[in-house]
Amino acid sequence: MENKFNFPIEIDWTLLPVLNKTTNTLVKNPFKVLPAKQEVAANSNFIFNVDFAPYEPDSYFFQIAQCFITLKNGNHNRMKQFASDAPMGRSMGASQSITK
Repeated sequence: MENKFNFPIEIDWTLLPVLNKTTNTLVKNPFKVLPAKQEVAANSNFIFNVDFAPYEPDSYFFQIAQCFITLKNGNHNRMKQFASDAPMGRSMGASQSITK
């Protein structure tokens, strides 16, 4: 993740449990983003790692992960939606945003 702001941001990856179609119960998400939460300094980069460990051999999963970004610029109660104009698999700069 690239933070192009002149202040730090906090990134939080929250992955929800998934439905085990064999048992019809919610189980731990087979994807894991490490670290799950990280502060990224102003004008710097940070690389997150994604691990995949299926709960059944030969399982197939598809998931779009989303992260929550907190702007650490002193403004509170303002919402910003980040626009992803880059294809999946490419990095997105934190300065690519749409003010709401």
